[in-house]
Amino acid sequence: MAKCVSCGGETETCQGCGRELHLHFIDFIDKMEIIYAILLAWGFAEATRAVIGYANWDLAPLLIVDAFVFVRFFFAPERNLRSIALALRHFPRWHWLIFLFDIPLLLFHSYAYYSMCVAISDGSCIVFYQWLITLLASNVVWLITITLRIKYFDKSAKVKTFSIWSINNTVHIALFVVIFAIYIGPTPTMRLLHLSKTAVMLLKPGHVVYWLAFVIAMSNCFIDLVLSSADYMGFRTN
Repeated sequence: MAKCVSCGGETETCQGCGRELHLHFIDFIDKMEIIYAILLAWGFAEATRAVIGYANWDLAPLLIVDAFVFVRFFFAPERNLRSIALALRHFPRWHWLIFLFDIPLLLFHSYAYYSMCVAISDGSCIVFYQWLITLLASNVVWLITITLRIKYFDKSAKVKTFSIWSINNTVHIALFVVIFAIYIGPTPTMRLLHLSKTAVMLLKPGHVVYWLAFVIAMSNCFIDLVLSSADYMGFRTN
């Protein structure tokens, strides 16, 4: 078992690059993955029951988007928290930031995803896309802060993957805003969007805006999974 060069504690060491990560933090990440996965799976089960259990096939496209988003964000604790920990491994006075910023933001991700699932259960397409956009936006914020910390604290690490994720999400958030602005008029705030009668009518299953939103959401998922699959499976590092 390798020893940390800073404190002498037990660490896991990558055979390829020699980077270290304390075993206690590995155990912590495992626990966070369990909590996070339970919240995501709970929401997905609700959405699946609403569509398949009650044969509400008009909402099946939303469930498809939901499934791909589930796959993408399932890896957030392992991928993001581990990358942050590696970048900060020799800067213990910054470790508090993980607990005060990263973990709450991670839990907000799970809440936003669960709210997407509840929207499917309620049959509200506009609320579903509200929460999807909120999830993507919060993820962009997180990815940018991760990238900045990695570049500052670990100049040898590459941040290409985080940049791809951030750019992909930002572009598709912009596409959502554009189609809402075109078809609904001056786009109200996300909080008030579901109160717009026009927005509710245009995002009914079968309408062109409904399918445009579906295509944008699936494009976001497809690009992410195609470009990042090796990272998700651990075959490539940042």
